[in-house]
Amino acid sequence: MAAVCATGAGFLWLAWFLLDGMRTAPPAGDPWMWGPPTVGLAAIAAIFGLAFVCAPMAGAALIEVDEEGITLRTLAGARRIFWRNLARCELRGTEHDDVGLWDAEGRRLRIETGWFVDGRELLAILQERIAPLQQQTLREWRQHGVAIRGRLPVGWWMLAVYGVLAAISFFGAWAMFRVPAHDGFQRAALIAAAPLFAALGTGLCWLIVDSATRVLRLTQKGLSMHSAVFRIEVDYDAIVAIWRYGVTVQSTSVKHLYLRTRDGRRTGISSSYPNFELIAALVLERAPESARTTGDSERARIARSQRRQVEAINRVLVPLAVVCMIAMPIYFYREGQTETDRYRRFMRQTVPGTAIVVAKTSTGGRRPECALRYRFQPAGTTRRVQADESVPPDVWTHARVGEPLTVLYLPREPLKCRLAASMDAQAGERSKRSAVVMFVLCAAFSGLLILQGRKARRRNTVGKA
Repeated sequence: MAAVCATGAGFLWLAWFLLDGMRTAPPAGDPWMWGPPTVGLAAIAAIFGLAFVCAPMAGAALIEVDEEGITLRTLAGARRIFWRNLARCELRGTEHDDVGLWDAEGRRLRIETGWFVDGRELLAILQERIAPLQQQTLREWRQHGVAIRGRLPVGWWMLAVYGVLAAISFFGAWAMFRVPAHDGFQRAALIAAAPLFAALGTGLCWLIVDSATRVLRLTQKGLSMHSAVFRIEVDYDAIVAIWRYGVTVQSTSVKHLYLRTRDGRRTGISSSYPNFELIAALVLERAPESARTTGDSERARIARSQRRQVEAINRVLVPLAVVCMIAMPIYFYREGQTETDRYRRFMRQTVPGTAIVVAKTSTGGRRPECALRYRFQPAGTTRRVQADESVPPDVWTHARVGEPLTVLYLPREPLKCRLAASMDAQAGERSKRSAVVMFVLCAAFSGLLILQGRKARRRNTVGKA
């Protein structure tokens, strides 16, 4: 719990850091286009921080179950529901371990059994208590039908993150046409990036609207699924194949009920709907007997096909990931060696001179971009050379307009020059050391990835739910 709170505090600090960096920057410090994305990233960090900070309130809970009812005690207080007043119940989650209880007065009690040490025993007790109510619910559905709103598999807080990302994507598509381009290649890249940002924003908006408005309706004649962006209707008599399908990955099960109609359409109902087991029982009961027989054979065929696909993907992706993780440290090591060779070659070929600082510029903020403008006269010539150079903040702070600095330049090409104070002799060596550390970590992670892949092939199952 302490680790969860610390993680939440870290996200909240990141949100404050991003917003405070914008506040402390001068008016003309950062480019205008970084303002909205910075606010968006701060909002995402704040959402994650609040989610992690509030999580212990759900984890620091005590459940009391007796013959009369159930009591949930949390940091926010206690709530009790009596078994005799129980009016409605919902089982949610991929493992149906999220239990919602309502009494006749409309009071609600939500229990996520996965948070508790004895969660499986608690879930078994709750399922035993609500079994008669579940059967009564199924009988009511048979007689009157039902409309069930889909529950968000990612939660409302994650949906808010998607909304912020969609806003950033649309802003990126708009900003691409206003970013200055220095050549034709940059202009083409910006024009190509704009529709990608727009497509990403549109896809996220579609996901948000679909997840928030999806409803499953079961009637006497058929079923329908609809949201603000799509609508599907299926008659029970039109079903030619129906089967339950489950995928278990790392001890987490995702269950589906698939239907195939005469016109070739295939529709799936996932366990994101509350009381998925009751939904599946009712639809299987109403579907023709031949459809269930055909569905069994089709499920077996799809299971075999997906097993082959998963094995093929593992054979390709795991070696590719290992190669990439090993290649990255090698690339950075070579870059560090190139930087070291470039520095040594520049020091051998250049001569020192005296430059006068004529201007200083800085973007301000927490990570300022500092630059100096200076002039110098190469030895043996009468012309003056002026150059602009980005320098570290400490060099920029100590430099004064009108004061001299040592400059290194090529005698034949004076425009190729650097201030001696901004030269870093150890930059390449630091990159090489970092690459060695990265190589060790990537090699260890690659070994774990290979072992995990072998275990996953033995543990993961695809087939009947």
